[in-house]
Amino acid sequence: MADQYPHRYFSVLREEISHRWRSFIVGQTTLILLFLVAPNFLLLGRPRLGPDETLFAYSGYLWAETAKVPYLHLWDVKPPAIHETAALFSLLSGGNPWGIALLSALSMCLLIIGSNVLVGQLIQTHTQNPIAAYIAGTTPLVYHTYYNLAATGLRPKHFTIFFGLLSVYFYLVKDRWALGGFSAGIAAGYWQFGVIFPVIAVVISHTTGKNELRAVVGGGFGAALLVVVPVYISSPAAFSSMLVEVIGTPILVTEPLEPGVRLRKFLRFLSFALPVIGLGLFGSVLAVVKRETTWITVGTGWFFLQVFRFDLDSTPDLLLLVIFSALGIGILIEAVDEEAIPLYLVLGVVMTGFVISIITVTTPLNSVPPPESLEALFWDRQIADRCHIRMSGTEERFIDILRGNMTAEECRYQIWRLMLN
Repeated sequence: MADQYPHRYFSVLREEISHRWRSFIVGQTTLILLFLVAPNFLLLGRPRLGPDETLFAYSGYLWAETAKVPYLHLWDVKPPAIHETAALFSLLSGGNPWGIALLSALSMCLLIIGSNVLVGQLIQTHTQNPIAAYIAGTTPLVYHTYYNLAATGLRPKHFTIFFGLLSVYFYLVKDRWALGGFSAGIAAGYWQFGVIFPVIAVVISHTTGKNELRAVVGGGFGAALLVVVPVYISSPAAFSSMLVEVIGTPILVTEPLEPGVRLRKFLRFLSFALPVIGLGLFGSVLAVVKRETTWITVGTGWFFLQVFRFDLDSTPDLLLLVIFSALGIGILIEAVDEEAIPLYLVLGVVMTGFVISIITVTTPLNSVPPPESLEALFWDRQIADRCHIRMSGTEERFIDILRGNMTAEECRYQIWRLMLN
């Protein structure tokens, strides 16, 4: 293998990676995650949770421990799967905030490790090049937001990434179309823009055969039921409000930014990752040349649309685009002389991510959260008396459009009312 991939300095390393590329990806990703997550739970003080993560954790606690259902007793724009996951963690931990935080961090770490391996596996399947697989699977580590979020609680986009990639793996690698459709449906159940994965699954299965198409549709329908039925069983009123909040809000309320502003935010958010991600985006466009990798180009285009038209509030909004850029890196390596992308580029990427993670490492909190804040409600296991617990710009614009009451105890929205506005 070393003769097949000659390199003046890294022939031995190339040979090792060629045989153990999955282990290298797992090891490097785990090392970075340990430096992030361990201080958040081992030092004195309660672990830090991000504002969105606290909302999901508190939502799961309310649902599991008090039967207060998301969308009716807590306003949110995300699909139900993230709230259901948080509720499961609350049940497993007995409603203990520390337990919920710990299970959340552990699941995030597993999702990141699994997603990186899946990126590598999909490139290995397409290129039969383990070096390309290793570089692609390591590329997401250049974007520090991707793994910095691991210590701060549940994030739905990481679930969308994992289940979306898993769906492609099921039907392109394992020929398991029903499981592929199911995983694609679960990906969309965590984040609306994850709907591209069911679309990709349907398009590919349609070109393969009717049996594959039926299997994908059946699996996706099963996932949809799994995601929405718990909300309906818990409260039909919550189900009605969910349709308005989850489907109506992204249509009615978009971030009011000009294209130039979005471009500047895009470049600022990527920061040091821009050169590597830029190369990957070029490779993902190049993927359209080969029919079997066109799905990479489609996904890249979809998430470009998401970023530059609908959703670019913060750095996590770039996560799916970064993942498709990583896939593009693998395609680019296949298209050019492999020596043009040496391994020390990857080592530089990993070290950059490692240094940034140390600088921005999440540290525990010793301060007491403000009374009646979302943090206080969660950590003290208090019950909120209104559905609008944490006001965001999106939430305020939504309320203004529907002329609702921000202080109402319950969020009761009807889909017909949305259509009349």
